[in-house]
Amino acid sequence: MTAQHRLLTLSLLLLGCLATSRATLVVTGTTYTVKLVEGREGEPKYVLSRQYLDVLECSMYASDSSKLVDPKIDWKIEGSNDTLDSRFSFSGRLSEDKKNFTSTLSVRRPENKHVTNYTCTGSATDQPEAQGRARLQSKPLISFKIDGVTMSDVGAWPGQDIQMSCIVEGNPAGSPEWKREKDGATIGNGTANLVLEAVNYDEHRGFYTCSANNSQGTNAAKIFLRVKHPQAYLTPMIIIIVEVIIIAIIVAVYEYFMYKKHKQAEAEGEAYKTD
Repeated sequence: MTAQHRLLTLSLLLLGCLATSRATLVVTGTTYTVKLVEGREGEPKYVLSRQYLDVLECSMYASDSSKLVDPKIDWKIEGSNDTLDSRFSFSGRLSEDKKNFTSTLSVRRPENKHVTNYTCTGSATDQPEAQGRARLQSKPLISFKIDGVTMSDVGAWPGQDIQMSCIVEGNPAGSPEWKREKDGATIGNGTANLVLEAVNYDEHRGFYTCSANNSQGTNAAKIFLRVKHPQAYLTPMIIIIVEVIIIAIIVAVYEYFMYKKHKQAEAEGEAYKTD
């Protein structure tokens, strides 16, 4: 190999080393445990306060501590490509030495589904994108749905099939467990949906509890199943019959007094003619 070839080879190796040693972006996110409040009657034991959350941050810097040019961090809910809606807002700040950029995510009137993981995608001029993760976490957040509608109690007729869904959110979510309050028995198959077939008043009427736990603690909520009494249909019929009887009595009394009044008028007329 000639000296010229050796020089060319060394130059290529040097360029390769420079390319592989190019600085990269590093993105890190914070983890925040959301404070829950005591639920009111009819709500889960712990619920998400409708506060303004502005506690989640992602920070970005270059691996070689170089300055950042036009840094930006984009936020998304992990596993989703959807753009965050209008209740989210963002603010960013660049350090004085321009080597560190921090973005803060704020959520106005957060809902249970917003307590989850977020992906932060950082970018800067002449730098490849990099991702990090930030987490909002809490005890499990529980709600109930009947036929897709959020409810705190449900009514059923004897013989009807009922499906109650325990929606467990929060981060991490945890697995739901159903119990029947009157005897403390664990029921269902460990899934969110509790199916009761051919319900009856004596066996199925009452409160049912759904609980879940995760690394942050335990939460539980109750739903009341109102099974109609087998003779419940008689009540409106009895009311109608009583109303008909009362109306009939009123009509009869009115007709009686009108009849007496008519007879009295006839008697007074006859007496006047005699005079």
